[in-house]
Amino acid sequence: SRGSNGHSGRMSDNMGGGGKQRPTYGIKIWYPNPSNDRTQDDWLSYTYGYNQEYNGPNNDFVEQTVRALDFLLDNDIGTDVIKFAMDVNTSGINIQQTDPTTQCCWYTKYEVNGYNLFWDPYTGLYVGDEDASETGLIPPVIGLLHELAHFRSSMLNPERYNSKPYSFQFWNFKYSNPEEKFVIQNVEWPAARKLNLPLRFSHNGGI
Repeated sequence: SRGSNGHSGRMSDNMGGGGKQRPTYGIKIWYPNPSNDRTQDDWLSYTYGYNQEYNGPNNDFVEQTVRALDFLLDNDIGTDVIKFAMDVNTSGINIQQTDPTTQCCWYTKYEVNGYNLFWDPYTGLYVGDEDASETGLIPPVIGLLHELAHFRSSMLNPERYNSKPYSFQFWNFKYSNPEEKFVIQNVEWPAARKLNLPLRFSHNGGI
């Protein structure tokens, strides 16, 4: 899923100077400051690095996100997408946990304004056979990869990223828009095939 509203203003950076609104580069995983009661105003970040000993905080969301990224890279799934997010030097991406109390209608989302990616490491996407190759559950790690692909598109192909939705009459309107169709077919499908998961034929699914 893609969006436009950012939430980066409530963060501070503990990896090289306080008060940064977003990272200079790379993948940063954000979590509330455990020593501050005003967690919505004071967040800390951990910078992801592949194949390095984990020295991050005792925070389940950060640890699960690191494990998910490691799993994808260990199995050469979406490697080009993840390495782009790690290496791009024109911006970075902020990974945050989906808040079910305020973000109830989707489980993953990328917001270009602020380069924020939301996901929940414990929530997958259920798909039925009317919208996929078979009925089944798409695990959370695929949702993370899907949103990272939107980040890459927003940087490399903003015209497609900002494309208008398909009309209802168009044969593949279920994909929502050309950007979602591209990410599903060119990023999700190869990952799903490698992991023996259902292939989505639409942008639909249930939590």
